[in-house]
Formats: sequence, C-alpha cells, structure tokens
Amino acid sequence: MTKKIIFVFLFLFLFSKIIYSQIPKTDALFKTILAKDSMLFDAGFNHCDISQFEDLLSENLKFYHDKDGFSDKTKFISDLKKGICNNTENRQVKRFLLKEKTEIFPLYKNGALYGVVQNGEHLFSEKREIQNGIAKFSNFWKLENGDFKLAESFSFDHKPLLENERKPNIFDDDYAIENWLNENKIKTLGLGIIEKGKLKQVKVFGEISEGNSAPYNTIFNVASLTKPITAMVALRLVSLGKWNLDEPIYKYITDSDIAKDPRNKKLTTRIILSHQTGFPNWRTDTDNKKLQFLFEPGTQYGYSGEGFEYLRKALEKKFKKSLEKLAEELIFVPLKMSETDFIWNKNTDESRFAIGYDESGKPYETTKNTTTNAADYLHTTIEDY
Repeated sequence: MTKKIIFVFLFLFLFSKIIYSQIPKTDALFKTILAKDSMLFDAGFNHCDISQFEDLLSENLKFYHDKDGFSDKTKFISDLKKGICNNTENRQVKRFLLKEKTEIFPLYKNGALYGVVQNGEHLFSEKREIQNGIAKFSNFWKLENGDFKLAESFSFDHKPLLENERKPNIFDDDYAIENWLNENKIKTLGLGIIEKGKLKQVKVFGEISEGNSAPYNTIFNVASLTKPITAMVALRLVSLGKWNLDEPIYKYITDSDIAKDPRNKKLTTRIILSHQTGFPNWRTDTDNKKLQFLFEPGTQYGYSGEGFEYLRKALEKKFKKSLEKLAEELIFVPLKMSETDFIWNKNTDESRFAIGYDESGKPYETTKNTTTNAADYLHTTIEDY
C-alpha cells in the first residue's frame, strides 16, 4: 500500500512538472516546432515533397500508427511513396493541423535542451475540401547537430468526423471571414481564389472607408507587390530580345551618388531582380541619405526598392518611354488589366479606393502619386492582379 501511495505521488509530481513546462504559443521554440510541423506535413505530406520528409526525419525514426503498426524511416518513406504519393496529380489525402490543440514541452538534460515533445490533433481530408477524419499524435523532436529531427511519432485515435464537426472551406465561410476581420481589426480584405491556374472566385470583405462597404472591384494600393509587375515588364522585354538580363546597367544610367564607386559597373537586371544590388531598401534609410553599397553586388541578398527604381530609370532611358507606358504595352493591354496603373490619374476611381490603416486603426493619407515608382504604389483590383 505504501509503495502504491509513493508511486501515485511520484506520478502526480512528474505530471505536474510536465504541465508546468508547457511553453506559451508566443515562445520562439513553439514557433520553431510549428514551422517544422508545417514543413513536414504541408510540403512533405500534402505536396509529396519526399526530399523534405527525408531531411526532417531522424535516421533512427520510430513511427507508431494505431492502424498500420510500426515503421522505421526506410519503411515510412517507402509506404509514403507507394501509398498517398503514388499519384500526386490526383491524390486527395491531406492533413491539417489544429493549431489550437497543439502543445509543446521542452525536454532538458543537465540543464541543456535535447528535444521537444509536440502533442496535438490533426484533421484528414480524403476528398477535396472535405475533412472527414481526425486523429491525435505525439511527436518527439530530437536535437541532432543543432537541428530538430523527428525521432519518434505516435499517431493514434483515428476516427471519422461527424458531419457537424467538419470545418467548411474557409473561402466559402463568409461569416467566419467577417468575424476574423473584426477580431483582427482589419478593415478590408480582397481574396482571389485560383484553381489550376485560373481565377475561380473574387471576394472582397469589409469597408472601403468608414461606413462604406468594399465593392467587388475595390482598388488597392498593393505596395511592394508592384515589384513583380516591374519584373514582368523587364522579363517580357528579355523574351522579345530587346533587353539583356546580364548587360551592365551603367551603359544606360549611373546614379551620381555611386558614380565614383567601381561596384556600380557590376549591376545587372538579374542582380536587381534577385535583390542582390547591395543597396539599402531606400537611400533615405542611410545616415547621409545618399545611395550607397552595403555589400558587393551579387554576393548577398538585401531587399531593395532602390534597385527596382534603378532598373526603371535604365529601361526608360533606353526605350524613351515611362515604365507606366511600357507596362501598358507589354502587360496591361494584352492581359486586359484595365483597372491597373502605376500612377494616380484621371481614370482612378477614388470612390472605389481602399484606405490603408496603421496598427492602431488610424487611416493613412492616400498617396496620389503622379510619377511612376517601380517598387511601390501600384493601383489594381483583385481580378486584375
């Protein structure tokens, strides 16, 4: 009897320590494990990226499944290839993590972290957009050479979901989306739903301004999503044989701020489009407010709006046309993007323009730019973009 009492107290003590050791969802370690989970299941399982799976699994993996039994790493990968990943084009099995059910417990030995236990639940879909199964799991992520690898996994309590337990496709649940907007204090949201390369749905939620509902064709300032349009213009010119990805930009322009720096001769369109110029995002971010190199072009990555503006000036110099005009000829007109402009002009319908807000809910002043910026301020609709 005494031994049983001691065992019960020991169990309760250990159990209480586990509960106490659960880390909050805001902790960096929690986010790290969720990222690993996403790579393992979204990229690996849902999209059958086998190499992703192999990289995340420990060589000594032990996997226990309540329906399929035990697997080591070799069998696990083999079963994946022969089973759900046998026909990736038509496969319909997908897995969705219930993040709200996820718990993370760090494991220590002599004060040093050596692994993490992840407990949770996930939904399974065997038909597109229909979740019809649920299961629980416990994963042991072991630190191996400074990186977390899945060393042991228990997948159990697999059972079908009742009809009233199934979660609808979020894109079809307008009520849930509106609630999400309100909870996160987001004023306007535009969704373009693409299936097999074709735009299937456009939905716009919220208000375009205080008290005014956002229309289907709301115009958004898409900020840095301007850059892909600039890139398309340059690449279209390349495909037409009118521009060279690797021709030095200095043949067309050289900014006076870097004219005496020999590194300016290394700048090419390829380097600019891949954010390897060495420029800051904007020259106003530097101490002297002048354009300068922060590293050798082509050796590192550094996000830069200045790089795209540099490219714009070179394109305009060679073709004697504004980027706006080049975009109209090469992109907007051929693709019938009648609602898209680099600049604010007489055709811009202000009544459909979405107002931006800062994190405190204060509206930004609408920027009515009259000069083209290759990195910012593009105006467009969801359908156009």
